[in-house]
Amino acid sequence: MLYLLLCSSILLSCEDDISIAIIREEPKVVLHAYFEKEKPMTVDLVRSIPVPAQVDYDRARYHIADAEVNVFENDALLGTMTHEGAGVYVLDQIPTENRIYSISVKAEGLPEVTTNVEVLPAKPKVNDHRYTKNSPLTNSPNPSVEHTLTLENTPGQTAYYKISLDIRAIHYSNEEIQREETINWYRLASANPLLKDYTCLDNCYGDTGNRKALYFSNEAFADSPDITLQLTTDYFEDYEVSFPNETVKIEYAQTVRVSKISKSMMDYARSIYDNSNANQIFQEPVTILSNVSGGFGIFGTLSSVDLPFRFTE
Repeated sequence: MLYLLLCSSILLSCEDDISIAIIREEPKVVLHAYFEKEKPMTVDLVRSIPVPAQVDYDRARYHIADAEVNVFENDALLGTMTHEGAGVYVLDQIPTENRIYSISVKAEGLPEVTTNVEVLPAKPKVNDHRYTKNSPLTNSPNPSVEHTLTLENTPGQTAYYKISLDIRAIHYSNEEIQREETINWYRLASANPLLKDYTCLDNCYGDTGNRKALYFSNEAFADSPDITLQLTTDYFEDYEVSFPNETVKIEYAQTVRVSKISKSMMDYARSIYDNSNANQIFQEPVTILSNVSGGFGIFGTLSSVDLPFRFTE
């Protein structure tokens, strides 16, 4: 007992006040931009949250509304963007494939930022798209669709791809369109054994952002002249019901979107995937990739092909 008391006394007496120097991170520009062929150039800007600081999850508090945003094409100034509200800047220009783009941002009280240069890739070439409707998958109220896509491959030239869905619900009342909404709770799965990484293999319900897509490189297919993909998606069936004074109908516009993306977009998606799965105690932290100098965020480019799918009963 005396031994335990002595040990306790020694431990209690060994107390030191340790002051921790907190590194205060000043706000910086957070830039997200994806220039896409046939679409106007758009940039999203917010301020980063200072550390340490109380987090306010009202995103509107961090919008940057007074920035000078310049876009360069092949190192020449293409134009200055216009603020459209909510931190979104737009240049009414359409990017051209195989041209080089970069962005610079100047905002009062924030460090100037520039992005890496990005080359807009050419559109992917889809040689075949076939699909069949099957029974619902586990935990899904919707029928499933098995897709087979065949893309043209160029062996020896590295290319990066993103497969995603665009599903919109169009609401009618007495045959007049009332509104449209984007469906974000779909399933997208891959049955390709070569594409084990960076995929949403089981159930995408509830996921948002970059994880809700299939990212891959043609390197997985070596010297094959074709890339053949097997995908599974949900299928949303149209709905109509009649009331005494109104007929309500919902039609679904459903599209598989095949995009050829820049390497920066691919690396960014990989870093998000790895970061979200870095949950082991002794695992090294995974940094989210940024190609924005002086700030944070990502600038990428892509070109897309849309493949609608629909079944007529």
